[in-house]
Amino acid sequence: LNRTGQRLVASSSDPSGDFHFFAIRDAQVNAFAMFGGYIGVNTGTILTSQSESELAGVIAHEISHVTQNHLARQISAQKQQ
Repeated sequence: LNRTGQRLVASSSDPSGDFHFFAIRDAQVNAFAMFGGYIGVNTGTILTSQSESELAGVIAHEISHVTQNHLARQISAQKQQ
């Protein structure tokens, strides 16, 4: 996860960001991003991936949530409601 994640971060719109990748022991296919560049990937996602490219697509999706500040935007929108 770290090797693939760091390669993707280096190619992202914000390569200076500090990212941390970790696995969650959960059979469900899922991944998530949190503040501070923490990205969790369920073991179900890792085991279901048929190639490193498939897993990289999931990780890249989560990286984009962080680099595009999706979490902050969601919290702001909820406060306005």
